[in-house]
Amino acid sequence: MTTDSRFATNDDRHQHRTELLAVIEDVFRTSTANEIAGRLDAAGIANGRVNDVTGVITHPNLIERDRWRSIEIAGGSIQTLRPPAIMHGHDEPMSASNSDTSISVPSPEVPR
Repeated sequence: MTTDSRFATNDDRHQHRTELLAVIEDVFRTSTANEIAGRLDAAGIANGRVNDVTGVITHPNLIERDRWRSIEIAGGSIQTLRPPAIMHGHDEPMSASNSDTSISVPSPEVPR
């Protein structure tokens, strides 16, 4: 593609968008996500993977940084992500059943 004049400049790529997308889709269809990321990295093209649910749950950074927490809910427990900011030495409360908060209609005294 780097030698194809249809894709030489951004204007060219825009003008030949349909052909460009067909070329990209053909490459993506026959490659794994890791292969595509490797090729983009090697070409200096910014990229990032969009994970499915399994990819998020098993993401090595979340596991290594102990970002998952088990919380009790009615009928059992579930795994959930910990809050993004945690003060060192203070365990964050993570129980929905022990919360004093509730969702309700605002008090009439509260301006809207």
